Amino acid sequence: IDMPLSETTGKRGGIHNSLTRLLIKPSHLAGGYAQMSFAFNYPGPTGNQRDEVTVVRRRSQEVTY
Repeated sequence: IDMPLSETTGKRGGIHNSLTRLLIKPSHLAGGYAQMSFAFNYPGPTGNQRDEVTVVRRRSQEVTY
């Protein structure tokens, strides 16, 4: 298996073999535009995604599979 173990839980990745436990709302995929919305002079992410925060940190342990 090519999915590394998590440092905190010691288990493999999240949902559908993702590295993080991430749930995508069906409304993010509506209309086939993924997370894009369009208004006059504003092509960009929808409001609920502007408020999301992602934290990326360096692993302190060696990667084990």
